[in-house]
Amino acid sequence: MPNPIETDFKLALALGRLAGRWGQAEIGVEMIYTTLSEMPYRKAIISFSFHKSVATQRDIISHLADETTWIAEELRAEIKSSLKEFVDKSAKRNGWIHFPFGVSTADGTDEIYKMTRARKGDVLYSKTPASHKLITEFADEVSELTSRLYRAHGLLTLSYENKLAAQRHDHSPQGLSSRLHDIQALLAVPAPRFQSSKD
Repeated sequence: MPNPIETDFKLALALGRLAGRWGQAEIGVEMIYTTLSEMPYRKAIISFSFHKSVATQRDIISHLADETTWIAEELRAEIKSSLKEFVDKSAKRNGWIHFPFGVSTADGTDEIYKMTRARKGDVLYSKTPASHKLITEFADEVSELTSRLYRAHGLLTLSYENKLAAQRHDHSPQGLSSRLHDIQALLAVPAPRFQSSKD
């Protein structure tokens, strides 16, 4: 039986959409790191490229957020929460992208399945139902996550600009408090969707 990715156009399209959207989410994580690190952009990108594990990326960004005094506590919590969601979704994304597909004809009908690898037990692989609709639904979740990451980065950039402005013009606690209040108000506004498309 041929690989369903080669014969099912909608399945291949959904996988391509998921791969592209995940790449956008990864860029969102990278942008958050570059701003929090306060390093020159090129050096920050080089530094971040050595952190391949998403768990490591989350940990280092969380520690940087804890050490950053110029962001509001609400933004710090949002950065950490969005990074946790990124890590939580990465395993499911890896399952769709890396594990093989197959077609079952046991009951007389062709049903696409996805191989799932188990960490424990005697059975190394098991079969789970798969379809372009399931993949597209997950790709839409990744799109929502990307919106969240980009929004967090936008607010982080605004906080950094506020910090620079405070250093140049206004060192008073009242001025800084006012700018932090602005960030908190922006966090309360629902994030717009980054991208979505349905079959």
